[in-house]
Amino acid sequence: MSPSTVKLYGASESHKKAIELYLRNWGIPPMVKGYSYILTVLLIMTNYDYTLDDAYAEAAFQYWSTSRRIEQAIRHAIEISWSWESEKSLRNIYPSAQMPTNEEFLLFVQTNILTT
Repeated sequence: MSPSTVKLYGASESHKKAIELYLRNWGIPPMVKGYSYILTVLLIMTNYDYTLDDAYAEAAFQYWSTSRRIEQAIRHAIEISWSWESEKSLRNIYPSAQMPTNEEFLLFVQTNILTT
């Protein structure tokens, strides 16, 4: 499923676009599966009172996958951004010197989206 066909889960199209902008600016390429999964999980977490595990399960249901595969793909997308040495990589934006866990990253993005 491409990012353009991601279900909005009650969010506005502008909210989805804001998340996409953050992900691209932080060096997460749209061609990796984790990009769509991050987008979906963030839309679920932002618009519903879901825990991370519940959001993974909902995303897995939407993509005909498993929660474990969703989690692994998100981890891979974070690792890609963290490994890049450009100015826009997550390494230069994230406040810690260590690569964030999936949960830390998703909460960081969610906080940045909600405060803008």
